[in-house]
Amino acid sequence: MNTKKIGKTIFPYFEFEMYNRDFIPHLQIWVKIKAKYFSFYLLNILPQLIFANIFSILNYKVMAEQKNLYFIALLPPADITRHVDHIKNEIARNYNCKDALKPPTHITMEAPFFASQNMEHFMRQKLRSFANTQFPFRIQFSGYGAFPDHTIFIDVKESKPLKKLHRDLSRYLTMELNFNRNTQRSSQFKPHMTVAYRDLKQKFHQVWKDYKNRTFEANFLVESLFLLKHNYSHWEILEELRFDRSGFTMNLFEHSYGEKVLAY
Repeated sequence: MNTKKIGKTIFPYFEFEMYNRDFIPHLQIWVKIKAKYFSFYLLNILPQLIFANIFSILNYKVMAEQKNLYFIALLPPADITRHVDHIKNEIARNYNCKDALKPPTHITMEAPFFASQNMEHFMRQKLRSFANTQFPFRIQFSGYGAFPDHTIFIDVKESKPLKKLHRDLSRYLTMELNFNRNTQRSSQFKPHMTVAYRDLKQKFHQVWKDYKNRTFEANFLVESLFLLKHNYSHWEILEELRFDRSGFTMNLFEHSYGEKVLAY
């Protein structure tokens, strides 16, 4: 049998060969599949492409549905923070109560809550809009307080602007971000800066006896809310939400523990 190859065309993973057979009166064409190319594609490249696409879809879905932990707070300026952190470290050293060292020094305005990752951008936009409707005001700290048996804190003096801010924020979160609001909890707002809690329970009375008559006097200008996010290790500031400062004038105020600062 005498055959003569008259042409060859190669396509990806396939090879077509054309032959002229002398004993056949017309041209016959058939396809010979190159098994090595085709099997390599089926066993290696195709599964990787399928897996990559499935992984991308699942990863996007997981990221969209992932729940992160946030909370909203007031953060005091650096000088007050240093003073409070010193007190926290003193309690940790003397009584081995260290849990209060984990979160940053703050006044809670909205307790920790979960929100999906795909809501974060929208939530930040809404909170910026809210902050832009608020105006700066001053708050004062005076002495120590406690929630019996589990928490010791630095007390915040009665403040109508602070209560209004909390009430407005609570209402805004309910209406604009569909928060499930615990009415009783919201009405029992007690602003404070925690210095010991959680691991304090067994030593509460001992620590409270030591601190209940101590003095702590300070004040600061509230001109921002802070949105914080837990990164599975510690809390970090996600965004500072600044208030509207238009029409505010300066005057001199003094920290009662001796440091003079410019107050607005």
